[in-house]
Amino acid sequence: MLSFRLVDTDSFKQLMSIAVPQYVVPSRHYFSKRAVPSLHNQTINSLSLADSRLKSGTNIILNALKNINNLTRLDISGNSMGDPGAKLLAKALHVNRKLRTLIWDRNNTTFVGFLDVAHALKRNFTLMAMPLPMTDISQAYRVNPGKTEDALQQVWTLFHTPF
Repeated sequence: MLSFRLVDTDSFKQLMSIAVPQYVVPSRHYFSKRAVPSLHNQTINSLSLADSRLKSGTNIILNALKNINNLTRLDISGNSMGDPGAKLLAKALHVNRKLRTLIWDRNNTTFVGFLDVAHALKRNFTLMAMPLPMTDISQAYRVNPGKTEDALQQVWTLFHTPF
């Protein structure tokens, strides 16, 4: 990480005057006293990591989801997190009471992951929108149609049960 003093150096000011002549570089005090502290006060309500190909890196987000109190929409589609990711998602859904919308297709989830999410939905009453992960469903159905159908029936029943 670079020090805020960088913006006060002659070489940085010269670079900026060439790159963007009309831009006036704020002082290091502006960054240290105003700009960076203001970032800590901002909240994120919606996060899309769609098609980021994070694979097991998605686990960091899912673990954090247990403690994030302001995120209401999450899209983790296209990250190939597999059933281990679905299990972590289920754990997060057990405790998270703010998430309202979840999109999680194209993650190589099988009937095992669908069952984990179904069990989590028994205790989660705040999730309002969760499109079925059709790509994962079709892949899982080709491999194990009976168990996939049973798992999805549980997800559907629990998600659409009146509160």
